[in-house]
Amino acid sequence: MDNARRWPARPLFKEPSRPIEGHICATIWPTRALNSTERWFDELYFWTEGFEASTTQRARIQWAALLTAFFMLEHERTDRVGITVSFGTVERFMDEILEGIEAHALVDQRLCVMLRGSVQRLRSTYRLRAFVDYLRVHQIPVGYRSAHSRITMELASIDFLQPSFCKILAPSSLRPEFWSDFVLEARVVGIDPE
Repeated sequence: MDNARRWPARPLFKEPSRPIEGHICATIWPTRALNSTERWFDELYFWTEGFEASTTQRARIQWAALLTAFFMLEHERTDRVGITVSFGTVERFMDEILEGIEAHALVDQRLCVMLRGSVQRLRSTYRLRAFVDYLRVHQIPVGYRSAHSRITMELASIDFLQPSFCKILAPSSLRPEFWSDFVLEARVVGIDPE
């Protein structure tokens, strides 16, 4: 991506036995409703280049993304920002995430959290449930970021979270029937097609 920012990964993850070569990259893009031009939020998206991050490293990157999102909100760089947090990050860093939200209570309602993951792979579903309940009490919209273009492939996670919205990969097909099926799937799982 041309407008992405890149930072060397080496200083962030110091492991003397295995220094990391590569970069952590970030970009921001607007997220809009499917059937209108309504802008929901600016998504802050992070990824790695040149190395495959471990689960713990990915959790640290997502934690840094949350802090960056709060920085953006406090400095009026955006009206509303969305970030993706994996179920594994919630399991590993829930206390730190909650402390971060508490420390930024004046802007936390302008944050959107999109969760992603598989309920079947969770070690402690109660931690994720408590996290989602905490977000809702603080009026932080909770969404689900699907890794598949078919919603039905992630029914268990969607059913467990009961998200306010889902962000999914746009289908690559231009056939109207594919899009009709797509909207029907969304309605079946209880998600507003917008």
